[in-house]
Amino acid sequence: MLFTPFNFVDHPYVNCYLLAPCGVLPAYQGHGVGKEIMEASIEHLSSVGTDAVFVLGIPTFYPRYGFVPTDKQTPYPDLMSTPEAWMALELTEGSLQKLSGKTVAIPQFMQPHWWDTSQHG
Repeated sequence: MLFTPFNFVDHPYVNCYLLAPCGVLPAYQGHGVGKEIMEASIEHLSSVGTDAVFVLGIPTFYPRYGFVPTDKQTPYPDLMSTPEAWMALELTEGSLQKLSGKTVAIPQFMQPHWWDTSQHG
């Protein structure tokens, strides 16, 4: 599991992270490993002052950890054909409400193919 800074250009002081990638080897799936990793990660991010976490992922998996679909912009909003896959977890109450506008991730994640959901479904 990897968390990287995720910024809203007009809101540089809101501390956000992008969760990607997240995975558990097939041999360990179904044994609670993913749950432990998710819960420990969320607890840690909360303890270091993270305001919100965003993920482009499976809409049936992340909601069990508090993620909900969000209308906040991705780096490539025109490629978002599956809007329910873009989710957020608010760790600081009220932080999501004030966020709007263009978003930026690390250069490695600012590649259009990572944000194109048209091939998944």
